[in-house]
Amino acid sequence: MPCHHNLEDYLVAYLDGTGLRDDPKGFLFRTIGRGTGQLTAPLLPRPTPMR
Repeated sequence: MPCHHNLEDYLVAYLDGTGLRDDPKGFLFRTIGRGTGQLTAPLLPRPTPMR
């Protein structure tokens, strides 16, 4: 699948910056805790399709 040539670098920076590298089975995209600014364990919900 074609992707941006810097995608791997961006993902590594994201994993390192968020501390998710130590959680290989965790969700990649998560919610941000209200008032804390920290990522939470639950995954980011998928949008519901429009009809």
